Amino acid sequence: MSKPETEPTLNGANGTVATEKDADGEVSAPVLRATEPVAIAHVDKIFDKKGQKFKYVKTHRDRDHTKKHSRLVIVVYRVFSAHGVPADQEIVIRGEILCDALNSKLKQTQSKTITLDVPLEKVQLQHFYRERLSLRELSNDVARSKCGLESDDPIFKKATEKIFQLDAGIKFITDHYSITAKKIESLSEPANITFELLWTIFSPGVLAYTTNLLGEASIVRIRSYIEEPAKGDKPPEFVIKADHIDYNGRRYGYTIENKFIIPIFPGEIAITSLPIYPFQAHPEPERERDRLINRAEKALKLNDKALRLHLQEYKGHAITLTNDYKEVKFNELSRLNALRIYNGGQE
Repeated sequence: MSKPETEPTLNGANGTVATEKDADGEVSAPVLRATEPVAIAHVDKIFDKKGQKFKYVKTHRDRDHTKKHSRLVIVVYRVFSAHGVPADQEIVIRGEILCDALNSKLKQTQSKTITLDVPLEKVQLQHFYRERLSLRELSNDVARSKCGLESDDPIFKKATEKIFQLDAGIKFITDHYSITAKKIESLSEPANITFELLWTIFSPGVLAYTTNLLGEASIVRIRSYIEEPAKGDKPPEFVIKADHIDYNGRRYGYTIENKFIIPIFPGEIAITSLPIYPFQAHPEPERERDRLINRAEKALKLNDKALRLHLQEYKGHAITLTNDYKEVKFNELSRLNALRIYNGGQE
């Protein structure tokens, strides 16, 4: 699990961490007691040699048991090894509103969604960070919707809780990735990127721009990515899986899956020099978009003629994908049989 780049603390004036014991006397899930609502808790997860299992221990002693329990949105568990040494940490989301907000885009991209009270994976934390601006916009929209409402109005109360959870998430993830933010700000040019920061621009669902071996450009939709570590003599790689719009003999759509590999590179490079990059980074996105749409419309007409009326012959270069998604260029000579479609049949 990803370790925090800083150690944000919400103890003291904003509240402290407390725990509860189960029937066997073991410390169970943490509970916050605070004078003000607290959204983020830091708890130690320690391996008990005697019981041979992990247990949760409060990081700071809470001597005031008269305070009202506060709601939790995010809990950070510090995990200790069997030797009592801090080894890792687990971050879970308990706020249902925050969880739903983060999952709204993941559900559209077939990515693994976030589950309440389940430790976040590295890619889910990275998604959390990329969505911080969207969360801020959503929080601002909800705040505007409260204007003119009475404080005892149910809609007002729901909006207040939503803002509370969203703002808690923004504060946490901003602190957690504070070093990443500084690295982005320190880039010599906004249009540059480093290998270490590639994950910040390749969000699942983003449209990306690439060219094939024939120099033909195309747009693909990012499905997922993996940061492959070095293995033996093989250097680290950033591997992207993406869907390509094509015709598979039955329908048009995202029917073709492709894989792109970005080998590790030193220092900074221009985003547009990558073999695949977000389409919004294209120097002339509107002009290129119109060109690609015009080309696609011509391809649709040509394909329609080939299927319905005409005998088509092609001679020249073509590209195919191997089982491991590598492009292979070859010389093609092919002919499509003439078909005439009528009333769902053919002749």
